[in-house]
Amino acid sequence: MILIKTIKKHLDENKIDVFRVDELKSAFPESDGWQFKNALRKIIDLEYNEIERGKYCRNTFRNEYVIGNYLTSDAVVAYWSALNVHGLTEQFPNKVFLQSTKKEWVMD
Repeated sequence: MILIKTIKKHLDENKIDVFRVDELKSAFPESDGWQFKNALRKIIDLEYNEIERGKYCRNTFRNEYVIGNYLTSDAVVAYWSALNVHGLTEQFPNKVFLQSTKKEWVMD
């Protein structure tokens, strides 16, 4: 129970809305593996959605550009989405377009 409160406090104080499990685990190196895993599972069940294996996003966080860039390490907002972000079009794209050197991502 103490570990759950500590992890939640860490996430809230640092305003972490999107995280990878390995990043969060490195913030708590002194915690036991199974205790950390159980505490994290309880927190995720209540407040987070899995966006990809090992990557989670807070239920209330809705910035699709941040989420999309978090899915791959070297992506940028591109094409119609970039025009919208920079105010060069008034139309809202139905998809978020990201360009990466690894793979082109289209996220609905």
